[in-house]
Amino acid sequence: MIEVQNISKWYGDFQALKDVSFEVKKGEITGFLGPNGAGKTTMMKILTTFLFPDKGNGKVCEIGLDENPLTVRQKIGYLPEHTPLYEDMRVIDFLRFIAEARGVSNPKEKIKSTMKTCSIWDRRYDKIYTLSKGLRQRVGLAQALVHDPEVLILDEPTSGLDPNQIQDVRKVIREIGKDRTILLSTHILSEVEAMCNRVLIIHKGQLVVDKSMDEILQQSSPRYTVLFEGDGESIKEKLLKHPEIEDVNLDEQSNIGKKMTVIAKENAPHQGKTIYQAIQESNGCLLELVREKESLESLFIHVTAN
Repeated sequence: MIEVQNISKWYGDFQALKDVSFEVKKGEITGFLGPNGAGKTTMMKILTTFLFPDKGNGKVCEIGLDENPLTVRQKIGYLPEHTPLYEDMRVIDFLRFIAEARGVSNPKEKIKSTMKTCSIWDRRYDKIYTLSKGLRQRVGLAQALVHDPEVLILDEPTSGLDPNQIQDVRKVIREIGKDRTILLSTHILSEVEAMCNRVLIIHKGQLVVDKSMDEILQQSSPRYTVLFEGDGESIKEKLLKHPEIEDVNLDEQSNIGKKMTVIAKENAPHQGKTIYQAIQESNGCLLELVREKESLESLFIHVTAN
């Protein structure tokens, strides 16, 4: 449904995107992550045809972004980070206006079903300026949905919301994602873990991760929790001299011994053996060695640290 092929974009001498390629398949909810300034918003503007790439191209629903931008826009529902709402309009009048602008056939029924999907039907006669931020965000989702798009692009849909409002918006996104393709940008990593099938991480304009959530959560981390007896400083010193070890943190005393966290270099072949030998050489005793599972947060920090 979304194809990006070697897209690059410059702003003057600054290259915001560097040969980015990825696909989002039909029915997927894909998280699009990256630090501030990584290129997420630039990519979303390109996919919605508000910007054009300087190199490469893309497709939405098999239509080239430069081939027919208006048709691409008809296929997309877009929720920008700051949703443009006409505050003095009633909710139902605002959605009528959007439906007419989008050329929606049978707008009355479509507006009603969209408002019910977004749980704002009972607020249809309210002025937008009277609504809470969470309700405004649901109105924003409704305007992105009212023309029944095949693809949704959502930029920070839960930004600034309280936990209850986040739950409400998350429920709506899950519901509408059952039969649509969604690309979702957010800084809230728990939202991605809760809603997304796949994760894309962009850093300094380059795509650095393209994995399914299952792959990420099943992957082992190079981080170990170690319980031991012995001289922690001596063991730490030996470990940090080893080429396979990246960092060591001595933690508080546990109930059954001393505790440290060891971060090994990725793909180092003898990580566990190295930790064991350092403890033995310091006349210590290894009590427990546990390799942690990867989390989206630890992966994000690892790939965007430098």
